[in-house]
Amino acid sequence: MKKLTSKEIKKFYDSVLTNLEQKQYLTEQEIKNIQQCLDYKKHIESTTAFIKLKVGSIPIDDKMRYKLAKFCKIISLPNKAKYFISKITPESLYTIQQLKKDIANSSRFKQILLKSGIDYQSNFPRTDLISKSKNYSNNQKGKTITKL
Repeated sequence: MKKLTSKEIKKFYDSVLTNLEQKQYLTEQEIKNIQQCLDYKKHIESTTAFIKLKVGSIPIDDKMRYKLAKFCKIISLPNKAKYFISKITPESLYTIQQLKKDIANSSRFKQILLKSGIDYQSNFPRTDLISKSKNYSNNQKGKTITKL
């Protein structure tokens, strides 16, 4: 499998923005503002680092969907974020959620990530994942959760 570079990730996000403009979710000026923002560049770096992480058997497609969901949330498109989260396999989402918990509980691991330049907080937001991963976790235990 070919390793993705930051340049290729940036090209991908630029094409996503173009697509969002064509579908009239964003204006041309909004896209320019997003692309010039320092957070956009950090998100690209964060996505590249997340893609390179070898965690369980999470396919690259699910990693990209996860990061796209986070990106859509950042640019105020919560429905698109929910859409991308819904496309992640439950197994991958559960693994991501477990990794997020492990990182939150391990100050030593945080220090290692910080020293390596990986922004662990931008890779693992606190929302959108909980209910789907809980459903998977409980289904693994032979239980099902009913929504209230």
